Amino acid sequence: MKTKRSFLPLRLAVATVLTLFFVFSLATNAENSPVSIESKNVSTIQTDIQNAINSAESGGIVTVTGSKTGADATLNLSIPEGVTVLWQAEYADNGLFTSGLISLSGAGTFEVGAGGSISSSSSRSSNSINIYSQSNNITITVSDAGKVQTTGDCAIYTTGSISITGGEVSATSGTAIIP
Repeated sequence: MKTKRSFLPLRLAVATVLTLFFVFSLATNAENSPVSIESKNVSTIQTDIQNAINSAESGGIVTVTGSKTGADATLNLSIPEGVTVLWQAEYADNGLFTSGLISLSGAGTFEVGAGGSISSSSSRSSNSINIYSQSNNITITVSDAGKVQTTGDCAIYTTGSISITGGEVSATSGTAIIP
């Protein structure tokens, strides 16, 4: 007498493996997927980046890519401890902007890395700052070929920690870094 073999355990094992693979890939993409700033206004850029930051778990990296010229408002980002925003985008003001281009809060890390640049051509105000943070716990890093440049008073102002491991930080008419 022949017995039928059940393939149910094999089917369940394959279904479990595929489900775990799918769930793991979704979690990884939420933490490490790039956020493009291409062809967006400052408000939309802020919302998209902050949503990615809020979705990232500790140890997660939010990579910002693309290009935005003509920024006309402050980009406010709150980065929690354990999360890194890796800025690989080109971001420039409209030449008339007289406030902080990017304002950071929280206890995470903001890194301007390879391909990343934050530039201001505004010299209309003594308040023109590219990256601004009064959070003692934030870490700002400029690495690889990252650039933070201003023709105004200050490229980076922070009360947190700053690390320049490569790249360029410059201010034409003021102080490049005010720690």
